[in-house]
Amino acid sequence: SPTKTVLSPSTQAILACFFNQYPTPSELHPHADAPAFGFSAMTASRAIKELTALQLFELHTRGRNKVLCLTLSRQELWDRAKPHLRSPVMQTAWSFDPHLLRHTDLRLAGESALAQHTSLNAPPQITLACSSARFKQLRGQGIQFEPRATPGAVALQVWRYNPSSEPRHKTVELMSLWLSLQHESDDRLQLALNELEEQFVW
Repeated sequence: SPTKTVLSPSTQAILACFFNQYPTPSELHPHADAPAFGFSAMTASRAIKELTALQLFELHTRGRNKVLCLTLSRQELWDRAKPHLRSPVMQTAWSFDPHLLRHTDLRLAGESALAQHTSLNAPPQITLACSSARFKQLRGQGIQFEPRATPGAVALQVWRYNPSSEPRHKTVELMSLWLSLQHESDDRLQLALNELEEQFVW
């Protein structure tokens, strides 16, 4: 069987940001938006190629600018994109270092974030998220991490892309949060994920 196309992490990050906007924009401008993500022009070009290949957007050229136009509903876009998206989480590390919670750029993630947006009770263990570059910085600052789940420790997810493009939000954005938890078998989490999905799809 043909292998399923999976969007590159940078393209998924651009799509996640698009889903984070209300009302839904009718256009996406990867080249104009790339600097805000720290992406290159080449990365923006790849995003355009990937998103149009899957027929998620239509490409329109205005002068020298390439613009992606949305012809689907928000629900159709999500349904069509979903099979090509994956969890942003590359690894999880655990730490008892109290300094970790003082880093305001780290976003609540996992069940901690899900509890903020749904009727799920907050879990006893705090889960945060950061990019791999940020994880490297934190370790460079002397914060010690354990590779295995440790009771009482803070869990830090290391993401394929930056989980905190929105400075004013306490949690990771909703589409990526959903993707990070979609394979959990716990019924409580699945109910909460259904609740979450309704929030960012409609």
